[in-house]
Amino acid sequence: MDYYIAPEEPETDFLKITKPEEIRICDPAAGPGHMLTYAFDLLYAIYEEEGYDATEIGLKRRWARST
Repeated sequence: MDYYIAPEEPETDFLKITKPEEIRICDPAAGPGHMLTYAFDLLYAIYEEEGYDATEIGLKRRWARST
């Protein structure tokens, strides 16, 4: 790219999330919830990737609704 100026120092100040419970979702739209269903699918995959089984994910989902 002709006009790209590379930063002098690489960025290292990234958000570090150590466990799925730290992730929060905010859907600012008041629509049908398509973003939320997609976010749920992503979170479910993240929990599975971290080694949670389906029963543990379900328990966390019920807990989140009650708070």
